[in-house]
Amino acid sequence: MLDAFEPAGDIRWVDMSASLYDVPSYGEEPVAIETPEGKHGFAERSAGLG
Repeated sequence: MLDAFEPAGDIRWVDMSASLYDVPSYGEEPVAIETPEGKHGFAERSAGLG
């Protein structure tokens, strides 16, 4: 069960970076999913998690 926490955290960071959370204060770059480039980047990051 503990092995599930690391991937879950990674997935949550991708989710948070594509939302209105203040992720730059945590060293993460926001993903502008309202743009074609942002959607593509979000899809690539999401695909790499599963």
